[in-house]
Amino acid sequence: MHVSPPLRICLAGCLTGVLTCLSFLLVHAILTIDGVFSLVEFGVALTAPGIAGLIAARLCRETKIILIILAYLTFLFPLFGPLFGSSGSEPIWQFALLGLIGGFIWSLPVGAIRLIRLFL
Repeated sequence: MHVSPPLRICLAGCLTGVLTCLSFLLVHAILTIDGVFSLVEFGVALTAPGIAGLIAARLCRETKIILIILAYLTFLFPLFGPLFGSSGSEPIWQFALLGLIGGFIWSLPVGAIRLIRLFL
């Protein structure tokens, strides 16, 4: 099935956002089993968005660097505050929805550039 490049990057952005959120939550949960989240553990957890971008790039056959940048942008702006400011009783689907929306919004400029290139 052929999907146009602007739509494909937007779908890849949505997948990247969801994977970024879920992977960071998983790594954070594993590293905080002892109840402490040190700076070193935070540094290790910061690799999760990059890995999520690589996985999404592989699954969607997109450019790796674009999706890695998109993953870190999605992590910083729509996810960082709610992830660290939450009480811990929120359902995981709310964070996944934030990641999906954030990934979609961050992928729109790349999709717009690809749409313009299609018509030129």
